[in-house]
Amino acid sequence: INGGENWIKYLGWSSCSHVPDIAFSPLTPDTIFAATDILGEFDGGVFKSTDQGESWNKNSVGITATVISSVAIDPQNQNRIYAGEGNGHFYRSQDGGTNWEHEYLGADEFTDIKIDPVNSANVYLASLSGLYKSEDYGDNFMEISEVENPERIAINPLSSNTIYVGSSLRGIYKTTNGGTTWEQKNNGLPELMAGMFMPIISIAIDPNDTSVVWAGTYQEGIVKSLNGGNEWINKGLNN
Repeated sequence: INGGENWIKYLGWSSCSHVPDIAFSPLTPDTIFAATDILGEFDGGVFKSTDQGESWNKNSVGITATVISSVAIDPQNQNRIYAGEGNGHFYRSQDGGTNWEHEYLGADEFTDIKIDPVNSANVYLASLSGLYKSEDYGDNFMEISEVENPERIAINPLSSNTIYVGSSLRGIYKTTNGGTTWEQKNNGLPELMAGMFMPIISIAIDPNDTSVVWAGTYQEGIVKSLNGGNEWINKGLNN
């Protein structure tokens, strides 16, 4: 609560417990949802806090999976929540997490879920086997085959047709038309080998200047673009 100077552990059961994703409700910021993993007798699932993380309750009725790897809240309807599981199962709640509906997409682990901030009917899922998009709040999904090995998603908060997807092997993809066409934006990204790049494990767009994009890479630290992904500068971890 003091800008990162000190940290308090609120959710987790040992030094190796896994909370891979959290989501805040934009309408009620005291409400937080957390994706959790199985550990010993702890069976994982989705947990919810309504007091900024001071206390947590399991909200997983209808979720049979033990490994929840991603979670997202509809920015226009705080009762609509999405969760992705480690073996291709996708869940949606329409009552604030009390009950969940289930769908199997036949994909690998869902590493990220992002919702269009302008039109929340558009939902994007990153899976290790492909990128998926729904235009009807998750009722139906289509696979976007142009994007390979997607890991993380970032949507421009001011122009939601502009989306970046970080890949585990293929660098960074960008679309400016809501996913109809994509370009690879890899100039300056650290390479793993010819034609392959260090995995992108996080990506974010500056909300005050959306031409500035940050990305975290596996083992090579942070890269930054000042021109919408056209060029990347390696900032390491200390610059």
